[in-house]
Amino acid sequence: MNLELIAYTEIIRMGGNIMTENWENKKKKWMESIEQFYNEIETWMKSIPDLKIIHEAIELEEKNKGCFNIERMIIKAGKKNAVLKPVETVIMGVHASLELQGDNGIVKFVLVPEDYKIPNLFDNTRFENKKDSDAEKLIWKIVTSSPLVKFIDMNKEVFTESLMRIL
Repeated sequence: MNLELIAYTEIIRMGGNIMTENWENKKKKWMESIEQFYNEIETWMKSIPDLKIIHEAIELEEKNKGCFNIERMIIKAGKKNAVLKPVETVIMGVHASLELQGDNGIVKFVLVPEDYKIPNLFDNTRFENKKDSDAEKLIWKIVTSSPLVKFIDMNKEVFTESLMRIL
């Protein structure tokens, strides 16, 4: 029997408490990172005239984890709207994802280690069993569509260009 199966069996035998504690900790960090990203966007968007940002509570269901409340951000530019909303946390190779959706498309954001330029689906060790002292700096990046998926570093200009493209 391999070590992962033994560990999983032991967690199940103990009632799954370890998984619940890890999920609650991950969810808290994820929600904090979203709030920080929203704050950063608001700072970037302050200088754009006729732009209004609204926060709205939504219920999100995470696979096998249940439902919880979180905010989505609605960006209004004249008569056009874009909605930035959390998608999920359980995604192979990234810590979390958001989608910015407008009339002309969707832009996807992922929370990944700062040095990631392309997805690394086979390096799950970077995400599991890390102590806070071992934590890498995680940042939000745009993820491009396949077949050549890559991560684009985020700044005011990149976000503004993405927003205008999908409005």
